[in-house]
Amino acid sequence: MAIAGDRNRDFKDWAIDYKAFNYRIGTLTKYFVFPDAKLVLNDFYEMEPKVLSAVEVDVTGLRVF
Repeated sequence: MAIAGDRNRDFKDWAIDYKAFNYRIGTLTKYFVFPDAKLVLNDFYEMEPKVLSAVEVDVTGLRVF
């Protein structure tokens, strides 16, 4: 099973690239505001798909049909 948008990078690594766009909501820190979402979407489209391991599939409860 493949999930688009993963370069085998941790979210924290991605967040460092976009730190200037970080938008805190109270104690929540994983929100971002982008003036032009197309630039970020282009970055996502260039990412390789992530293939989930059997453990990841089991943990997420996703089913492969």
